[in-house]
Amino acid sequence: MVVTPNGNQTTRVIGADAFTLAYDAENRLVEVKKNGTALAQFTYDGESAPKGYGNRVKSVESGITTLFVGGHYEVTGSQITKYYFAGSQRIAVRKYAIPRSMNVEYLLTDHPSLCSGQAWVPPVSPPTRAG
Repeated sequence: MVVTPNGNQTTRVIGADAFTLAYDAENRLVEVKKNGTALAQFTYDGESAPKGYGNRVKSVESGITTLFVGGHYEVTGSQITKYYFAGSQRIAVRKYAIPRSMNVEYLLTDHPSLCSGQAWVPPVSPPTRAG
């Protein structure tokens, strides 16, 4: 294993395979090679993300390109992925292909009132009578 003065690992050998990792001037991973053949490449914008790094805008992994728009939208070929947030918490993912076939997944965390194995049902007010 070889590490740069900035702490970035640049070479790693696993069994008979040698992996080479390349970084940009901002210490972001930009390329991964296995035995001299590119496995993945990453492109970043010039924006400052919360931790001071640019946002990833493109990745090419095993020949498959994915484009990223912030943390909310991804395009991989004809596959579209949208992420939905409530404040800073990601709560849902919508995946669909063009032409449109939709799949929505909700990301739920444990509700404090649940016991193991119970499903949470939002409280419903009893109906009121007019009169």
